[in-house]
Amino acid sequence: MQITSSFETRLPTISTPSEVTSSMSLEKRMIQAYADASVSFENERRGITELLGGKLDPATALSLQVKTADYNLGVSLISALARKVTGAVETLLRS
Repeated sequence: MQITSSFETRLPTISTPSEVTSSMSLEKRMIQAYADASVSFENERRGITELLGGKLDPATALSLQVKTADYNLGVSLISALARKVTGAVETLLRS
């Protein structure tokens, strides 16, 4: 039995060079990144909820625990990034 983490594969990316135009503002990039993250986390939450509805043998319970931990890390990361960006913008506006 091998349990693998899906955390690396489900993290949203800000944008790849082909998706970003030179006229795209930083605000629009951040809004797009948060929207992508929201969709990604909702899909992950839905997957965790589906696992809860089924039969929970030890392997499934371990998989559920790993997925829940990965979800928590991802949400915490996006929260910290939002807080840092907000702080940076507030600092720029004060100066």
